[in-house]
Amino acid sequence: MAYVNEIVGSLNTPKAGPINEIYSKVIGWESPSAYWTHGKDFINQFVTTRGDIAHQGSAATYVNIKKLGEYRESYAQKLVTV
Repeated sequence: MAYVNEIVGSLNTPKAGPINEIYSKVIGWESPSAYWTHGKDFINQFVTTRGDIAHQGSAATYVNIKKLGEYRESYAQKLVTV
C-alpha cells in the first residue's frame, strides 16, 4: 500500500500519460485511457483548462459557455452512472 501511495501521491496532473503510467506500474495495465468514454483528448483538455483557471485565475485563457456546458454534461453523466 505504501508503494501505491507513493506513486499516486506524486500525481500532479491527471492527464492520460501520467494515469497510464501509474496503472502500468501498479497493476500492469498499459493504457486505461484507451477505454475512457470521451477519449483521452477530451479529458486532457479538461485537465488543462482546469489547471489554467486554478493557477492563472483571470489571466487564464477564456473558456466559452459552450465548452463549459460540454464539460458539465460529461461529468454529470458520469456521476449519474456511478
